[in-house]
Amino acid sequence: IEFEGLVEEPEAPTLDKFIFKGWTLDGEDYDFATPVTGAMTLIAKWEAMPVAEMPIANIESGSLIENGTAIELTSGTQEADIYYTLDGSEPTKETGIKYEDGIVLTENKTIKAIAVKDGYRNSSVAVFLYKIAGQQYTITFNTNGGNAIESITLPYGSTIEFIDTTHPDRLIINGPVRDQ
Repeated sequence: IEFEGLVEEPEAPTLDKFIFKGWTLDGEDYDFATPVTGAMTLIAKWEAMPVAEMPIANIESGSLIENGTAIELTSGTQEADIYYTLDGSEPTKETGIKYEDGIVLTENKTIKAIAVKDGYRNSSVAVFLYKIAGQQYTITFNTNGGNAIESITLPYGSTIEFIDTTHPDRLIINGPVRDQ
């Protein structure tokens, strides 16, 4: 460039998860209409992309729900798309299912979801766990050589507090039985 010539503005650079905000010289925005009077280094100015808000569900994670309940997902980021999985994998825009309407659950499920919007970084993964009401669990007891205790079947939501050792055929239930 000749003395007092003009620098032609180059194509904007890209940087993952950042927005290019222009060129600076000595910490000030550079005006490409300013004549060049000596050697200089223009520095790109970047701004971190905002992060989309993590999806939330209309029913609290960990809830016991009725068979056929629809789980509604939303994000506080306006016009963000939500992608989810039901197989335990991490969702992405490429591998997730695009959320359109409620997710109807007919069996115990873990929903993993992210919010995605152009100009934003993807949200963190939200995880929602749901159990279907009316499911039962069979509890078996291995007494390891002791007298036999019959198996019992309990609805989800019961807890085995302790076995009365003076009457090993009696079980005292108090609180929730859960998958571990």
